[in-house]
This record gives sequence, C-alpha cells and structure tokens, in this order.
Amino acid sequence: LDRGVLGAWLLDWLLVVPEMQYGTRERGWAAPRARLVLLALGMLAVPAHCFQGTAIGTLCPRGAAPSTLASRCIPAPSARALHPLRPASLPRRSKAVPGALGRVTMQAKHLDRVTVHYEGRLESGEVIDSSRERGEPFIFTIGLAETLIGFEKLTLGMKAGETKQGTIPPEEAYGKRREELVILVSEESVPEGVEMVAGAEVTLPTGQVAPVLDVKEDGSFTLDLNNRFAGKPITYDIEVLDVQQPKSQSA
Repeated sequence: LDRGVLGAWLLDWLLVVPEMQYGTRERGWAAPRARLVLLALGMLAVPAHCFQGTAIGTLCPRGAAPSTLASRCIPAPSARALHPLRPASLPRRSKAVPGALGRVTMQAKHLDRVTVHYEGRLESGEVIDSSRERGEPFIFTIGLAETLIGFEKLTLGMKAGETKQGTIPPEEAYGKRREELVILVSEESVPEGVEMVAGAEVTLPTGQVAPVLDVKEDGSFTLDLNNRFAGKPITYDIEVLDVQQPKSQSA
C-alpha cells in the first residue's frame, strides 16, 4: 500500500466523513480527530523505506522506534541491519603476491652492511681512488669506522641501485693539515747507502708514505707526516649495489 495514497485517503476521510455523519462538530470528537489529522500528516512525511517489507498499519520496521509525529523512523540502538551482507561495491583488501611488487629495497642505516662502487677526486679533478679501477666493489659497515666518516654520511639513507655525488670537508676526510707533523730527521736515521733528495718518498714502518720536503747541508731532511690528502676536500661519486641489515634484525 503506497504511503501517499494511505495518508491522503485518511486525511480526506477525517475532513469530510465526520461532517457528513454528524453535520456539526461535537465537543468529544475534536481531540481524537486532531490527533488523527496529525497522524495522517505524519504518514505523508514518513520516508518510503519505513514501509518497505512491513505489514499494513505499521509505521516503522520491527526493531525501530518512531520519532515525534512519526515524521521518520529512527532505528533503535539494538536493531539489526536489514542487509547484513557486505555490499559488493566496497573495495576488498588484496592479498600480497610474492614477487608482484619486485624486490623491496632498504635505506642504508647505522650498522648496515653496504656494498658500493665509488670514485674520489680532488678539486683539481685528480682521481685519488676508484673501486672500479681496482675491479671490485667496496664493502663496509656503517658506524664501525671502516671508512671515512664523511663517506659514511654520504651513503646513509641510500638504497640499492641509487647513485649520489657529494663533497666531504677535510675534517670528515683525511683531517686538517698539522704543522707539528712536519719533522726534521737526522742523517743518522738514514740507512747506509741511501741518499735523501727533495721530493723522494719514505715508507714508514706503519706503511704510510711520507714525502721528503727538503734536505739540509748537514744531511738532515724534513719529512711531512701529514696524509697527502690532509686539508683537502674530496668529491665522491657513489653507487650503492646492496644494503644488508645486521643478522639480528634480518632474522
């Protein structure tokens, strides 16, 4: 039964039929008639979904509570949904397929084992070191002082396959030049049969190579114990090949 037809029929009956039956308005009829008029108006305003699937004469589905003047149906807190099934239009969460998104790359961080190719240059453009020229990549662990601190900082946050160019200051490379490391060595320290000349290089017991700056008339000479790259900024081109987490984290 259509709600509009039902409401209009009831409203017409209330306005016409009583006059035909009684001719004049009686005092006892006024209050009930007013309530029925309000009820008829309310039925005209009731949303259509309140009548769907309900019996004739009910204003709201079972389990719902009518509001003031029955202007709408307000579901009761305990009322169950009429359609508990999930709508087909809602998106469903897709399942992860192994290998569907390719290899997951990680950003290099503290204590990660990083494999890189690199090339280091001075401001003059002179190449001072290159892993490609040696024919093998450089592998180190970030944070264990296995390389220059500035080099570690450049690789932090990089991913496998990523490249970067950066310049590190002397303080984070081979340090500042220190004049106290320029020392005078007596002739007696020179092995017999060895003649010192300016520009020669001496290999120290530590493996460091120190250049001879000058030679005095008495045979003594000046050695520079500073690293040859001390006080110089260095520019590195870095390509990260692989990033591996510590075993305790990757397990």
